[in-house]
Amino acid sequence: MAHLTFLLLLLWVAVTVSTVVDLQKRIYGGIDCNQNERRYHVSLTLYADGRCSHCGGSLIKNQWILTAAHCRSRPMFAVVGVHAGQRNVQRIEEINIITHQHDDIMLVKLSNPTAGIPTVPYCPNINNDPTINLKCATMDVVNCNNPFWSTFCQQNPPDVPQQNRLCLQRHGVDIRPGDSGGGVIHRDNLYGVIIATGELACTCETLSIRVCPYMTWINQNAGLKT
Repeated sequence: MAHLTFLLLLLWVAVTVSTVVDLQKRIYGGIDCNQNERRYHVSLTLYADGRCSHCGGSLIKNQWILTAAHCRSRPMFAVVGVHAGQRNVQRIEEINIITHQHDDIMLVKLSNPTAGIPTVPYCPNINNDPTINLKCATMDVVNCNNPFWSTFCQQNPPDVPQQNRLCLQRHGVDIRPGDSGGGVIHRDNLYGVIIATGELACTCETLSIRVCPYMTWINQNAGLKT
């Protein structure tokens, strides 16, 4: 979705195979999104080896961002309020990073709470029914046990236990570099974080990590209550 500069990937996901998801950001096969949607998405800018790259994230509280651990870098800064139409863009360079000991999920604490930026509730109910409304693009939840992923899509398997994975795929639709860390959303609640796709566009499943199994870790490290 070339027209949405900085706006981070957004997916809707149910917990069963063959349901439909919706996508957002610089995806292949997407459309422009409403400027009033997904205002809790955050842009993370990373610097490593003289290069600048980007990841996505979700503002779960006014001082906490949830993203993917492989996005970790120093230096690194967060930009909130990046959605088109928002006027209170805030660049925050003083951050504290907390990565999971084993899996590809990470918390980013901002030096100061954000002001005027909405947050997204996370994993309030894992049994919500699927929605039929599509936001920007669609994908299907597919079987994560497909051996094609490990043999072709990535030489190095992602740091996510098999039971904590959500795999997504549809012909002609895929994420792009910079979408890692973006949120998996169902009915305006955060259920997952995007972590990987194949090297070639539209050839492999998009892989995300479920948020619900990490609720205790998130709340203990961030001092939060759902």
